[in-house]
Amino acid sequence: MPSTSKSGRPLRGQAREIVYNVHQFFKRQKEEHKMDINVAHVTSEATGVSERVITRIVKEGIESLAKGSLSFSTPNGKKGERKKRVEVDNFTVCAIRQKIRGFYAVERECPTVGKLLTASKEDQVIDCGREFLRQTLKKIGFKWKKCQNNRKVLVERPDIAVWRTRYLKEIRKHRREGKYIVYVDETYIQESHSVKSCWQAEEELGILTKIGKGERLIVLHGGGEEGFVEGALLVFKSGQKHGDYHTSMNAENYCRWMENELLPKLESHRIIVMDNAKYHNVEIDKRPTTATPRHKIVEWLRKHEIDFIESDTRSQLLQIVKGVHHKRRYVVDELIMKYGHIPLQLPPYHPDLNSIELVWGDIKGQVASQSIGTSLGEKKSLVLKLMNEYPSEKWRKCCEHVRKIEDKYLDQECTVDAAVDSVIISLSNGSDDSSRSSAADLSSETDSDW
Repeated sequence: MPSTSKSGRPLRGQAREIVYNVHQFFKRQKEEHKMDINVAHVTSEATGVSERVITRIVKEGIESLAKGSLSFSTPNGKKGERKKRVEVDNFTVCAIRQKIRGFYAVERECPTVGKLLTASKEDQVIDCGREFLRQTLKKIGFKWKKCQNNRKVLVERPDIAVWRTRYLKEIRKHRREGKYIVYVDETYIQESHSVKSCWQAEEELGILTKIGKGERLIVLHGGGEEGFVEGALLVFKSGQKHGDYHTSMNAENYCRWMENELLPKLESHRIIVMDNAKYHNVEIDKRPTTATPRHKIVEWLRKHEIDFIESDTRSQLLQIVKGVHHKRRYVVDELIMKYGHIPLQLPPYHPDLNSIELVWGDIKGQVASQSIGTSLGEKKSLVLKLMNEYPSEKWRKCCEHVRKIEDKYLDQECTVDAAVDSVIISLSNGSDDSSRSSAADLSSETDSDW
C-alpha cells in the first residue's frame, strides 16, 4: 500500500522528501532548543500527513542515506533509489571525443555506440543508456556515416574538424609570434550549488541539498597566463538589473561588458579567444535566408545594389542572394578589432581548448565546498573573493595544460584520418569468412540503434 496524506492522496517521491526534511527540521529544533515536543506529531500538523506515514518516510530516508544518497520511492512506481539525471558537462564532452579518437588512433577499430558506452562506463566518463549516448554524440557533432559498401563508421562532422584544424594552426602561429592570449567566457552559479557527496551516518545526515536549482549568478571574466584581467570581472543576478546589465546573458550584455569592462583594460594586439555561443555570433548585415520575408530580401538586394526584377518570386530572389559573394561580419569581432585586438573563435564543442574553463571548474569547486547552505548573496561575496585572490600560477598551469591538448590534437589529426580510412577500407574489402563476424557486428549498428 502506498503512503498517503490525511486526504487520501498518494505521496510521490518529491513530496515524501519534503515531509522528511520537515521532520528533520523539527528534530533539530527540539535538540538545539531542548523543546518538549513530539516531532512526528508537529510534522503531521505542519504537512497534513499521518504520524504513521511519517514514521515510514523517516525510516525510508535513513535507509537510503545508509546506501549513499537520500532518495524516496514513488507510489505505483519502482521502489528504491530514484533514477539520477545524467549530466553532460564540458569535460564529459571532451572525454567522449578523446575516447572516439582513441578507438581510431590506438585501438584501430570502429567505435560503435555499444563499444563506446562500455569503454566510457569502465573509465567512469559517463554512466548512461545507449540512446542517451547516441543523442549526445549527435549533439557534439558526430555522424554514423556510410562507407563505400553501405556499412557505417562513426566520424566527426567535416566542418567541425576543419574548424578545429584552422583554429589550432592560427593559435600556434600567434604563439610563435609571441602574442598574449586572453581567454574569455561566462559561467553560472546556482543558489543550490554545492558538493554532490559527503561523509554521512545514520545519526549524522551531513549536507542536505536544496530541491530545485534556485536563482543563479552570471559571471563574466577573462584572463591568460598572467592571471585574470584586472577590473574586468562582472557578476550579476539573473533576472535582475545590475547597472547597465539586464536580466540574463545576451548579445547586448556581452558586447557591453566587452566594450566597458574588458577591452579598455587590455594592452594592444591581444588575441581574444571565445567560444561560439549564439550571442557571440550576431551578424552585421546578415544575408537573407529562407525565413526572411520577401520585402526584407528586396531591401537587402537594393542596399547592396544588386539587380533583380520586381516581379521575381521570393524563391527567385533567394537564388540571386545565394549567388552573391557576401563575407560574414560579426558584431563582437568588429568590436574587438576596433580596440586593436584579434578575435579567435573556438571550434564548436571544444571547451578543452579554453583555459578559462579549467579556471571556472576550480573556482566553482571551491564555491561548492565553502558555501554549503548559504544564500545566493553569500555565494556572490565568495565568488568575488576567490576571483580577486586567484593566483596567476594556477592560470599559467591551466594555459600549459591547454597547449598540451592543442599539440595532441594536431599530432593526432593525420593519425586519426589514416585510421578512419583504414577502417573504411577494411570494411569495404572484408568479404571473406574471417572478417564476417566483425562486419556483422558493425552492420548491426543501424540508424535506429545509433
